[in-house]
Amino acid sequence: MDSYFEIKAIPDPELLQTAVIAQLMQHLHGLLPAYQGRVGLAFPGYGQARSLGGILRLHGTADDLQRLHDEVGDLPIFSSYSLVTPLLAAPKSLVGHAAFQRLHVKGKSHYRRQLKRHKANGTWSEELEQAIAANYRKTVSCPYVSLKSYSTGQPVFSLFVERKLKLEMQSGDFNGYGLSKDGATVPLF
Repeated sequence: MDSYFEIKAIPDPELLQTAVIAQLMQHLHGLLPAYQGRVGLAFPGYGQARSLGGILRLHGTADDLQRLHDEVGDLPIFSSYSLVTPLLAAPKSLVGHAAFQRLHVKGKSHYRRQLKRHKANGTWSEELEQAIAANYRKTVSCPYVSLKSYSTGQPVFSLFVERKLKLEMQSGDFNGYGLSKDGATVPLF
């Protein structure tokens, strides 16, 4: 991860910044699988107003990022709704490292299926129901974006992104959204 470039959402009075970031991430998702987990995504504004912020920072090797930078430049959505910085070398002095990972949040339908399964198996009890309900009452405070799924055809789903700060760099792969699959980190600066 010797290079990076940023995609900065242009403020628009008619669109929320989170909606712009969601659309930019949706289009990046169409490009990133071709890089086979070598390009990672960071969010410099992570947590601002409980959102991912208005900047997407892509990390990788100079060769991969130059190719991705050219692809991003060819798509009208990026030129219309964002400013794409030139490709830059990653700075030597870092604040630290972070793994931006997908956090899977189970909804009410999962809760109902779990109760139904326990009742069918005869393992249901009042205490079990209370324990399951308590697990689903926990609030999730991670920022998220609403996206469409290309693989399942789901019209809208929430992609929750959790940031885990690390003291040292950890190598690994990134998924089709540029998020860490196995604890891989990106530099923070």
